[in-house]
Amino acid sequence: MRAALVISTLALAACNQILGNSSFTGPGDPAVEDAALDGAPADACRGTTCAAAVDASTVCEQMGKPATSISGTVYAPNGTVPLPDVAIYVPTTAVAPIAAGASCHRCGDELTGNPLVVTRSGADGTFRLDHVPAGADVPVVIQIGPWRRQIRVDTTACADTALPAAQTRLPRNHGEGDLPRIALVANYADTLECMMRTIGVDDAEITTHPGSGRVQLYAGSGAAAFASSFPTHGAFAKAETLFSTPDLLDDYDQVLLGCSDVIPKPERTAALAKNLADYADRGGRLLLVHRESEWLDLDPRWDKLGTFYEFGRDPGPGTIAIDQSFPAGQRLAQWLHVTGAAGADGTVKLDDARSTCMSADDLRTRTWATIVPTPEQDFHGPVMFTFETPIAASATPCGRVAFTDVQQSHKGSDTVAFPDECSEHGPQDLLLTFSIFQLSSCVP
Repeated sequence: MRAALVISTLALAACNQILGNSSFTGPGDPAVEDAALDGAPADACRGTTCAAAVDASTVCEQMGKPATSISGTVYAPNGTVPLPDVAIYVPTTAVAPIAAGASCHRCGDELTGNPLVVTRSGADGTFRLDHVPAGADVPVVIQIGPWRRQIRVDTTACADTALPAAQTRLPRNHGEGDLPRIALVANYADTLECMMRTIGVDDAEITTHPGSGRVQLYAGSGAAAFASSFPTHGAFAKAETLFSTPDLLDDYDQVLLGCSDVIPKPERTAALAKNLADYADRGGRLLLVHRESEWLDLDPRWDKLGTFYEFGRDPGPGTIAIDQSFPAGQRLAQWLHVTGAAGADGTVKLDDARSTCMSADDLRTRTWATIVPTPEQDFHGPVMFTFETPIAASATPCGRVAFTDVQQSHKGSDTVAFPDECSEHGPQDLLLTFSIFQLSSCVP
């Protein structure tokens, strides 16, 4: 009788939450994401209908069976590249809309819907979420920053339900779920814009401004128009329009700048750098590839975060080493090994390795990878580092800036339309994939 009362109480708690009765507090009511990781016993509801018959923490255990669970591998939208550090959880109320554009995405606030149980994907993208409700149409959320997919799963009590890749990949389009709104500047020295197709974003989501796509391309010194065979037609909006319009910058969750390979570039001015720094301070996410590091020298808030060679290491074969002195760096090295890009020691061999950064401020930035010196070229600085914004020690961090010397070796062109310029580049694509999704992740 006592066990039945406990199970009924848990069922009532979970179902009140699913049905939106916020006045009930009790088991299964975690206040924040970290508390949700400990998880209250679940297995009390079927979708939005409660049943007091199964509780994984008591009945399944008493029967000598495992807890009700779901498992699988989280993938990028392409369904082939596994992703680490993605949250998987069961909500007990409706999830909130994700704020669009530059906004503060803190880790404690990222997961909405009053999670019942939460886990995160491992370095190989795999996960197992225990103590989920048993029955039909159990709601499951898969999320990293503004990338979010919501699915329904039929589970079996006291058993694991393995999910296929078709259900556990991130959304390819806004019909499948939430995607960040991305502004991407196409420049001459690489084809960063091609990464959107590489990670699996649908072509229909790639447009220019103004347009309905979640990814909007802007013309820098590279591609300036869509190929006639592409679903979207016409010329890209100019990058200067983006940089000079703070309200337009604020419309985007992320701004990605491909490398123009011009130092100094007349279009980079202190006034435009201020706009980019202000955008990041308001919670925007900014990716600077290779020579776009010049933006860091043009605003006093970012000056001295890194010191850069005037010319840097000549392009050519080289090796970079992942910094494994912190847990996230260890997971990056493991992930690159799992995906075939790195050796077991966390080193990555590139056909076209570059190094323009001599050093980064260790107190204000996080170095993810460094170039391995060679007898011919004694370069040894960071090739990937990030920092949270605002950079001031007294400020609450909201945004993030990422710098990477890793770029696609294939140069862009102002005469070849997108996506006719695109090709694959192996390990470099995987490192850029990491940078794009790490940029999306919540700020601690």
